[in-house]
Amino acid sequence: MTKMDLCSVADEEFAYFLNKIDGVLNDEKIPYIFVGGAANQLHIVRALCDKYKTDIATLAKNDSIRLQDFIRATDDIDLAITPDVYTNAGSDETVYFKSIVKILNKLGDGEEHISPSGEHLLQYNITRQGSKRPLFRVINDGKINEEEQIMLNISRSPKDLEDVAQSNYQRFLDARERIVVPYNNDFSINASVIAAPYLMGKSLL
Repeated sequence: MTKMDLCSVADEEFAYFLNKIDGVLNDEKIPYIFVGGAANQLHIVRALCDKYKTDIATLAKNDSIRLQDFIRATDDIDLAITPDVYTNAGSDETVYFKSIVKILNKLGDGEEHISPSGEHLLQYNITRQGSKRPLFRVINDGKINEEEQIMLNISRSPKDLEDVAQSNYQRFLDARERIVVPYNNDFSINASVIAAPYLMGKSLL
């Protein structure tokens, strides 16, 4: 198996990595949005947290709510970044790849991080470089599970959109929504996501 079958924001390894991506891209001043399954999950759990005035960890333990009935797990993270990263590289694939590798190395730095619950040490190591579909291994408390890997699908330009008018790529980025979703009392997921109307609206197809 090359990537995790089921990634949910209720899993602290996945939640922490989403927040790590946000921090790295913000430090590099690269506008981005989560799209696809990750964006759906973040919009839904934020709405649920607001409704029940609680956090993700509490929702996940509440059998009367059944968080799994509201969100569909995903097997990767779909990420759209500003086309400027490519155009600023003069559309040179080698230069662009080097700029992406810098970001990937920060995401997969192998450093230990305290998990959102405070009960585990998490590490993320990059196991496959690539400007499109890099892969990261999750190490929990020093234990390696070959199946615990997270793949990124990185879009960099309008032509990377599937089944959506290319002219909307920049619109999606410009209309990105900044959200903060509490995981527990000590940790929150910070993220830029595609705005909900664009995520669900068929008028843009």
